[in-house]
This record gives sequence, structure tokens and C-alpha cells, in this order.
Amino acid sequence: MRQETKTITYYKFEELTEVAKQKAIDSLYSINLEHEWWDSIYADAQTIGCKILEFDTDRGNCCKMQLDYETSVIEAILKNHGEACETYKIAKEYQSKILDSDGNIDADIASEFKKELEEEYLAILRRELEHLMSEDAITESIICNEYEFNENGELL
Repeated sequence: MRQETKTITYYKFEELTEVAKQKAIDSLYSINLEHEWWDSIYADAQTIGCKILEFDTDRGNCCKMQLDYETSVIEAILKNHGEACETYKIAKEYQSKILDSDGNIDADIASEFKKELEEEYLAILRRELEHLMSEDAITESIICNEYEFNENGELL
């Protein structure tokens, strides 16, 4: 019978060499995507009376939404989103155009408004995804979660 004792040295991310850090980052590229990362964007859409039904930031390149009454969505955006937001600018643009001369919603204008809003929410989703997959965001998650590695940057 033979017994052997093995000593393992644990390294925090900050203690790794640059090559080992890069290996750690590369191996954990999806760390920030292991949950429903889009939840806060969906919640934001709900606060203005929209429901994101589906989205595809890859090949499909689309975002499909269901809107409550268009004028109430415009009002909610103007109330809850800041003037620098693209959604605010879109709502401001359509605020005076959405109703026809009889005070009814113009279906063509409403369709254009919805399409622009869907495009903007797709852009928001894309930016969030790009941020979460960035080296800075991955590094921040590694450090915050206090992951430990071997000297080669492999997660222990």
C-alpha cells in the first residue's frame, strides 16, 4: 500500500499571471449568462406597459413585443425614462402623431411606433449581452465570487 499527500496551491484571480488570467477569463466567458440576464430589461418594459414576448440577438435579430394601449405606453415612457434615453426620444416623436384628427389611434403610426420601440429594446438587450460577455464584466464576477484557480488559471 502506498499513500501520497498532494499539496494544492490556490490563487485568487489577482495573483495569477497575465496569461493565467486570460485563460481564466476565456474559460468563464459565459459566467454572467448562467441566469436569466434579460429579466431587468423585461421588467423595465413592463413598467411602461410593454411585454417582451421573445427576442433574438443573434441570427433572428428581432424583438417582439405586446403593447398596452399605445398612448399610455408613450405617457409611461415620458414619465419613467429620462430624456437622454432613446425610448424617451421615440415616445416624444410619436406623442403628437399617434392620434388622428378624430382622436383615434392611427394604426399605421402605432405600428411604426411599436417597430421602433422593438428595435430599441433589441439594441438594449444587445448592449447588455455585450457588456456581460466583456472581459471587464467577467473579471468583476470572478473577483466578486472569490473564485480560486491553480497557477495555470484553471478553476479549482
